Amino acid sequence: MKPILISVPSFSRQTPSNLKIGRFRYQKEAANEKEENSDERVKWKIGRFLYQKEESNEVEEMDERIWNRIPEDMMIRVLSSLPITVILRSTLLSKSFKSIISSSYFLKLNSELSPNTHQPWLLFINRNLADSFLAYDPCLNKWIDLSFRFLQFLVRPITAGDGLICLLYGTQSSFGLCICNPISKSFNIIPLPVIPFCQFYTFSGLFVDRITGIFRLVLFVIRPISVGPEQFLLFTEVYDSQTQLWTLVKRFPVSRPLNPSKTISNGVMYCILKRFPVSIAAFNIQTMEWVMLEAPVPHSVTLVRLMDHNGMLVMIGGFRTELLIDEIGIWELDNSSKNWKRIGWIPKEVCDLFLMSATRSLSCIGHGDLIYFTTMGCPFLIMYDISRKHLKVIDPSPRLSDPQYHGSQGFCFEPRLSH
Repeated sequence: MKPILISVPSFSRQTPSNLKIGRFRYQKEAANEKEENSDERVKWKIGRFLYQKEESNEVEEMDERIWNRIPEDMMIRVLSSLPITVILRSTLLSKSFKSIISSSYFLKLNSELSPNTHQPWLLFINRNLADSFLAYDPCLNKWIDLSFRFLQFLVRPITAGDGLICLLYGTQSSFGLCICNPISKSFNIIPLPVIPFCQFYTFSGLFVDRITGIFRLVLFVIRPISVGPEQFLLFTEVYDSQTQLWTLVKRFPVSRPLNPSKTISNGVMYCILKRFPVSIAAFNIQTMEWVMLEAPVPHSVTLVRLMDHNGMLVMIGGFRTELLIDEIGIWELDNSSKNWKRIGWIPKEVCDLFLMSATRSLSCIGHGDLIYFTTMGCPFLIMYDISRKHLKVIDPSPRLSDPQYHGSQGFCFEPRLSH
């Protein structure tokens, strides 16, 4: 089952007059489509069966006599290429499926899959501690309840990285930090930093080594100082899961406060400094040092956001005309020339359909190939696929009307079976 998508040109400004965004529905692949070989026919039938079970929300035992005739190597390849939620449900359908999915070989194969197979979820965070949060799965075009009830305490996600989520738990008088994989339901309570977290640190980032599972949690905050052209200092502390120790990093002076928008790409965390002109601070996890990124942002770009696109740093921003956003541009950083190369755009005709507030302001969150756009007053979300250059409308979950989600924030989460 594939979503119907709208193709958006990325370099030409010639926009088809009939370009519209409507509501999109899943459509079944044609059953009479000819397959190239018998392997592909088997894969298609297995995938269709599991998707139908996911859609019907039913769990039925499969006939072992049928599934035992399928070669195990083919079964592993098929299962490993399915969305995470479908894989998890598959463990309830067959004993052989459960055995395959629990094997170390399957977990390794699944973790090595291309990002196109396991696309990042959009995780919404409400203002309160809770035991579950709302997430959108783009592979299934489905809102799901991402549960943390197995932890047996209330939590609030603060950052995520490659299958892991850093959680703040407890109350104002008693709190702690936890690194958790909500898919495998594994977690580690980590010691608090040297400087009290809730009273000081306001930003965070999570670096994860996909092969070893070793992670580093970065907590940082910016504080004003009284003298000098650089009027603020960045205080940073890093926790290493291998040594289980916190390390204080050398303070870094900056001229302006930080914007909450940040991203991690290829071992470096990038943070935007507020106010014009837009500038970017970068923290290298290997050298444990901050530097200013020497890549000037075009002056006509506003509301800048950053994301990782398969190891490359990508910038999203709006073009203003008379203080209003007309178009949205997407750029990729050329590491050799330190220039921003335009790789996509969302034209005015599309922006007019979902930038409904008086200021036409927007917020966006992205990772991998996907960018999610939201804006005040718009009853739906927009998802843009960078590689395919497609737009898609996402109907919001009814839970977003709950007052606890008003003014909510979010980030992308890459679901993983391992770690």
